[in-house]
Parts: sequence; C-alpha cells; structure tokens
Amino acid sequence: MHTDIEKIYLKVIQNHPLTFEERRLLVKKLRDDPGLKPFLLHLKDIHHEATALKTSDLDEKKALLALKQRMKPEPKKALRIRPWMRYAAILTGILITGYSWYLFHHTTESNTPKITLQLEDGSVRELDESTVNIITGNNGRAIVSQKKNTLHYDYVSQPGETPVLHNVLNVPKAKTFQLILSDGTRILLNSGSRIRYPEAFHPGEKRIVQLLDGEAYFSVRHDSLSPFIVRTGKIDVKVLGTEFNISAYTEDSLLHTVLVSGGVKVRSEGGTVRELVPNQIATYNRASEQLSVQQVTVTDHIAWVDGKMRFVDKPFGDILKTIERSYDVKIINRNKKLQHARFYGDFDIHKESVDDVLKVFATGRPFSYERNGNVITILPDADKKEHETLLPMP
Repeated sequence: MHTDIEKIYLKVIQNHPLTFEERRLLVKKLRDDPGLKPFLLHLKDIHHEATALKTSDLDEKKALLALKQRMKPEPKKALRIRPWMRYAAILTGILITGYSWYLFHHTTESNTPKITLQLEDGSVRELDESTVNIITGNNGRAIVSQKKNTLHYDYVSQPGETPVLHNVLNVPKAKTFQLILSDGTRILLNSGSRIRYPEAFHPGEKRIVQLLDGEAYFSVRHDSLSPFIVRTGKIDVKVLGTEFNISAYTEDSLLHTVLVSGGVKVRSEGGTVRELVPNQIATYNRASEQLSVQQVTVTDHIAWVDGKMRFVDKPFGDILKTIERSYDVKIINRNKKLQHARFYGDFDIHKESVDDVLKVFATGRPFSYERNGNVITILPDADKKEHETLLPMP
C-alpha cells in the first residue's frame, strides 16, 4: 500500500490532476525537506536525459524507490548518474511544474470571482467550496448548512408565518454549485448564474424562485398542493414535480426550457402558454417575443450537468459565449466569417483546456488566435481559403 504522499507522487508522475489538499501536502513536503532543493537542482542539470523517456514507460515502483533512496542521508561524494536517477529526474521535473502551477494559482486565487450568498439583510457571504459549516445572519441566526459545493436549507415554515426571507446565490464563470431547498428540491446552477429563492416555503402555497440570470437544472420535489414556479422575467415555468433545465442568460437572444421528465407549462411574458412532455424544448425569442416547441435529444442540452460542452450544429458566436462562461475567459472574435459558421463538438471541461477546445475547432475551419492572460483574440483570416468542413461528432 502506498502512503498518501506516495499516491500524490504517483499522480504527479502519471500527470493526473491533484486536488487542492494534495497540492497543499506536496508544497509542504517540498518546504519541510531541506535536502530536497539541492537534489532538485542536481536533477535539473541531468533532466535532459529524462526528456527522452515517456511517462507512460515509467515503472512506479522504481520511481518511488528512487525517491526513498534519495531521502536517506548519504555521505558527500561526486555526483554520479545512476540508472534510477533518470526516473527521479522525470519525477522531479513534474514536481517542479506542479509546484509552479500551485504557486501561480494560489497567488491568483484571491483575484478569482467567488461564489457568493446574499442574505435578506443585504449582507454577503463568500462560499469556500472546500468547507463544511453553518452560515448565519448578522443576528447569529442559523440560515443554511454548507457541505462543500452544496447549500442545504432544511427549515420548514409554519402556516401564516411571515415574512418570507429570500437569499440570492451568485455562481461566477467557470464554476457550478448546488442548492437543496427546504422542500427537498435540488437545483444545480451552471457557470455565470444567479438565483433568488426563499429560505423556506409556506405549506400549501406556491413555491416560487427567480432565475435572475444563467442556467439551472431543476429536480423538483412533488407537491400537488404547492405548484413550483420558476420565473425568469420573460417566461414562467410551472410544475408539480419533475426534472427540467432552463437556460436564460441575459446576454442570449433565446431562452430554452428542456423537459427531462414529468410535465411543465411554459408561459411567455405576452401570455402564450405551451405544455411540454419529456424530450421537448420550449424556445422563447426575445426579439420576436415568440414561444415555440420542438422535439429534441435532451442529453444535448444538459451535458453541462456532467461537466461537458456539447454543440450540435451551433453557430460559432454562440459557442464562444459558452466557452467564455465555462473557462472564465474573454474572447474577441475578429474573424467575422467564423461568427455564423456552424459546428459540432463534444468536450470535457475538466479534462480539456480552453486552448484544447479552440485548437479542435481550428481543425474544422482554420483560424489563429492570440492569448494574453484570460483574453483571447481570434485573428482576421481573410487570406485563408474558406471551406465548409464541419467537425464530426466525437
């Protein structure tokens, strides 16, 4: 059995992502071992030998043995390149990279937008996704329990109890977060979303929440006496108990409601009502103020729930908005010929970087771009020959 730190070494060797806690332990190990730094410097000198080896060829036991041998005190002597040092060199090179990565993200973490919860009294709490605690108001009253990336409300109000207190949850770009409301309804919020909801529902009364901006997946607890209503400003969605997804970003021209199971009624601002059955989507056009219904493949519209981006015959301009929200970047498209080109694609946000995604799209319709921090500029491409090749579905 490997120790925790050995498991971390193996994950680094195999280029597997580390959790925040694992990165913390790794940095502590580097700091606590006074002999590790000179050893790393020696290995850096011979690291060019290791570059010829592939990490897929690494023998885990040999690499760990090399590290343990290095931990044992040895008398000073001339440095000799032993066979095991080639493995240690690879390990060290990756460790240095991981350490630099940690320092970069640790120093910039404070500048990263936080998930926030605004209480009824106007006070705001920043939510740390790694913590488990009870969030209280300014008066010390317990409001909600947080279990890492989930807020769980469990207070049950009594008939006639007033007033109804509301909270607003704000989820920034590149993050998702989950709510469990007092009635047991689960809501998963996508990146760049805001939702307003009561701390508790009154029995027998309508359960109303407001999706102020963004996208959310709802799994509504059935209650025939208390209809559940989601308001977006342009459409209301009324249900008794079901699963559905609403995309209502204020920057988008179209609002979508996709029904996974059960049944819902979608009412537009102008009073048009459409009833949905599973595998249907209701689309509201802000410009025309029209509400239409179509049959769809549901999984194409809720891929984000599993950390995916899926595009089916999607305009490039709309794709860029999704990429911006998913990776917290700003994309400036100066290649106007690309704006309305349509693409297919399927990506894993947790495994593929924004550069990986853009490079894949560039294979379908060539373009080049420049990156400066989190600002990406797609360059004009007037001199390149245009073609209509679309990316195949992976």
